[in-house]
Amino acid sequence: MGLIGAQASPTFVPGELVDGGHARPDHSTVSHDPTTLPRGLPVPEDDGAASHLLGRRLPAIALPSTAGQPMRVDSTPAPAERLVLYAYPRTGRPGEDPLTPDWDRIPGARGCTPESCSFRDHAAELQAVGATVAGLSTQDTEYQREAATRLQLPFPLLSDSELTLTCALELPTFTVAGQVLLKRLTLIERDGVVEHVFYPVFPPDTHASLVLEWLRGRMMPMPDELLAAVRAAAHAPLPRDERARRIADFIRTTTGRRWVGVYEVTANEVVNLAWSGPAPPAHLRFPADRGLTGAAISARETVISNDVARDPRYLTTLASTGSEMIAPVTVGDRVVGTLDVEDESEDAFSDGDRRLFKRIAGEMGPLFD
Repeated sequence: MGLIGAQASPTFVPGELVDGGHARPDHSTVSHDPTTLPRGLPVPEDDGAASHLLGRRLPAIALPSTAGQPMRVDSTPAPAERLVLYAYPRTGRPGEDPLTPDWDRIPGARGCTPESCSFRDHAAELQAVGATVAGLSTQDTEYQREAATRLQLPFPLLSDSELTLTCALELPTFTVAGQVLLKRLTLIERDGVVEHVFYPVFPPDTHASLVLEWLRGRMMPMPDELLAAVRAAAHAPLPRDERARRIADFIRTTTGRRWVGVYEVTANEVVNLAWSGPAPPAHLRFPADRGLTGAAISARETVISNDVARDPRYLTTLASTGSEMIAPVTVGDRVVGTLDVEDESEDAFSDGDRRLFKRIAGEMGPLFD
């Protein structure tokens, strides 16, 4: 069975494997207790069905929730900064037969209950790193509510039984016994945009700890600590190019942005002093009135473009850039430098980012003394 607007949905035939998975060597020992995860399950392979999701803006869709009120998937409930939306095929119930006798032989099918319990057990730690959690399946809310209550989940399960979100995002699916089910994946959403995709997910019972590890790696220092580190680097008794490189490296690694550049502004030119990222900028020097940099210098204000492909002011740094922010560095009445921060996603920078990077640029003046 296929879906209009969704990834092709392979149909599982009992006795066969789907998606090129690896068969479990001894299926006679598999238990149908949904709270357990048997050894030797087939491992799902990356079929590319989720490769289009990174950087995708989530649609303004509200899905039925076990919490009672529908929940929008394109916004993060305050005070969290990120939404962890984990999609799973279906939870089972103790004593209830699976959809097909060969359920455990479908790569990635088994393990929805252990995965949910794992997110439950890590819920407090996820909250501590600024994330809130929601589960997603194509089961109806009544079925999900029983699971949420029985498993004592401290977060909602969202029902996409009408396949509204599935089709809108073209989520990967498969079909068993006439039911369209989501393949297991996890989306990390920030400011309505998919910041990271986990796909395929295996093993499911330890997946929450992997998500937690990734989130911890994205945590920035507190603003005061970040500013103090930039200030110290700007004043360090080192050559200016080395100080600039340290600042660029530190900002990129602590904020998680894809590319950071530090530039000097002269009367007529903008010259790169240092950069940190996957490749050097396409333009190491250019006229001071060009690009988003020229706009930031002229306005003496931080300038953001959250869709550089549609912004005629954008002067290419990397071809894969989705968003760019330029914060001017001022000394007295003069703009003496700029801080260039780029991200591969569109809509990557918020007003909070604008305020933070403006403060960072404010600590960089001594670099140009």
